[in-house]
Amino acid sequence: MTETVRQEELTILRQIIEKLAGKGRLLTVEARKVLEKQRKETLKEVLEKIDELLEKEEVFVRKEEIEQLLGEKEKEILAIPSAKVFHAEAKGIKSRMRILRDPGAKIKDKDVQRDVTMLMIDRLNKITRIITRKLGVKRIKKIGEVIRKNEKKAIVVGLVYNKREKKSRLILELEDDTGKILCLVDRERDYLTYIYVSRIPLDSIIGLSIRRIGKSIYYIEEVIFPEERKRAPKRSEEEVYLVLTSDLHVGSKMFLKDAFLRFVKWLNGKYGNDAMLRIASKVKYIIIAGDTVDGIGVFPGQEKQLEEIDVRKQYKMAAEILEMIPEYIEVVILPGNHDATLTVHPQPPIWRDFAEPLYELPNVHMVGNPVNVSFHGVNVLSYHGESLEDILTHIPGLSKEKISDAMRILLNVMHLCPIYGGKTRILPLKTDELIISPHPDIFQTGHIHINDHRRVNNTLLINSGTWQSQTDYQRERGWIPTPGKVPVINLKTGEMRILSFI
Repeated sequence: MTETVRQEELTILRQIIEKLAGKGRLLTVEARKVLEKQRKETLKEVLEKIDELLEKEEVFVRKEEIEQLLGEKEKEILAIPSAKVFHAEAKGIKSRMRILRDPGAKIKDKDVQRDVTMLMIDRLNKITRIITRKLGVKRIKKIGEVIRKNEKKAIVVGLVYNKREKKSRLILELEDDTGKILCLVDRERDYLTYIYVSRIPLDSIIGLSIRRIGKSIYYIEEVIFPEERKRAPKRSEEEVYLVLTSDLHVGSKMFLKDAFLRFVKWLNGKYGNDAMLRIASKVKYIIIAGDTVDGIGVFPGQEKQLEEIDVRKQYKMAAEILEMIPEYIEVVILPGNHDATLTVHPQPPIWRDFAEPLYELPNVHMVGNPVNVSFHGVNVLSYHGESLEDILTHIPGLSKEKISDAMRILLNVMHLCPIYGGKTRILPLKTDELIISPHPDIFQTGHIHINDHRRVNNTLLINSGTWQSQTDYQRERGWIPTPGKVPVINLKTGEMRILSFI
């Protein structure tokens, strides 16, 4: 490159920076580095398209916006030859995927009740049985019997009807089908039990070991959660990998198409270092846990943030990208609150009338939300995760940045949507289909757009992040997403890695 050409490139780059600054926008360091690598012709194109960057009101112009403006074609990106020889070992591995539970796919109008009574009775009965098995020979007593006989000590199981704080005490009202009982715990006397009680969502079914301390009031000596404490994780006999992702939001202006296409290139063995390509060669399964598209009419003013306002065309765009995934990889797609289906729990699969191109892909399985799937004997519970917002709202001390703490609470009470009447719409069915049973080896959620994970009692909890950059809604609330980070799990060893495509 001659010095003259380089000076011309720097001049155009300076013009871009000045034009942005005149409108109150600044390049991030990463965005500037992307531009510094471009040739003169490309920089001229960016300068001509600069008005597209000025449409947003935020201060910083990020790397993703510049990459999107450069406008690389997805098929051209995928066609870039790899310098490495790639052998897709997963192609020779026989699929061992089995859907264990898909309650949303079975919803019928006749199952819906006008009130929630039958749902809660079924929840109480099922989780009581789980706790009974856990306690073994210890006898659970009905609340009505404890009150009638004025028992000094007892183990009871019931629904958390109410919970309130008074000075250093937490007072909890527990209800079963025979009555209600008031129980309390003191923070100064038993801090650990106090914390356990503070993190119990309303409408959860739990067990309590209690002793009488006054007329009609009992002290909580122990909280008994339905969650299993000791369990051996299941493992695949073959080395095969599962990819967990969610929240693509295709159709949104903030959908990070280039990053997702790098992910697709990786699956095809055309992106990444030797270690990444070795993993890619053994990827056999992918779960997309909701919000494949951004939808339309999900929130006021959404159309201003959409690249495509026709939801059918959004699904067509998504199918065109997902079609590039090798056919030997099985793809499971759940709905989320942005998808074209009922926004209730359990949630039916995305309506075929809107997403026909996805249904036509031979390796794609359209399921409801939540869903339990077995991969080579490993039980994966996948749930889009709307109820996590209710947990964040009602339980103190939690944050979106450590969303696995909220997932931990759902696992504690063995229920995906314990709080009835919150933001999450629960369909009043004859039976409660949102109980976590059997205990999963892997528990995946999405919705929150923040990648986070932890291991609890041999269960791997993963919130799989997003492929959408920060929206106006998130910015107003200080919500910082972590896009392009993909959890990949070796089903033979249980080892997980986070691969970044940003």
